[in-house]
Amino acid sequence: MASGEYFLAFDYELFVAEVNLTTNPTAPTSSTSMTKVYNLTNASLSGSSNRTAVLDYDSDPGATKEAVTSTSYQLPAEINLSPADPAYQLLKDAWLNATSGAGISWFKTTPVKDGSGDIAEYHSGIATVSSFSEAAGVGGVAKVTFNCDGYGAMTWSAQHAD
Repeated sequence: MASGEYFLAFDYELFVAEVNLTTNPTAPTSSTSMTKVYNLTNASLSGSSNRTAVLDYDSDPGATKEAVTSTSYQLPAEINLSPADPAYQLLKDAWLNATSGAGISWFKTTPVKDGSGDIAEYHSGIATVSSFSEAAGVGGVAKVTFNCDGYGAMTWSAQHAD
């Protein structure tokens, strides 16, 4: 895709599977055997880092630099509510049983839009479902939002040729 171009947020896919966090699960490398989240209206991904100031003794006296001490990520997902949807049931179950070690593995693909035929970029990881919210405003589409907090490192694979 040329610099400055953009594309609409169609064809993003999110897959989830229930995991037991006490068994030290690893991030998936494909969506095989995972449940696709249908009716997805948002699947953002955001990361942040914690920093601390450190003295740099190799530079001018008293100079400080910021050192990254940890990173974290969040994966909020919003879907049109369908109580019979297996992904909805899985995510809600993971939230309800979080205190017993329930979590999710997740796999999110970014669509290839440049006509290259490449393998799509993906992000994946393990997360806890930290909250959920159901909204059913009068005259609107009922929606449910799940907020997932990363549990360990997220993985990433760039778009690449087959």
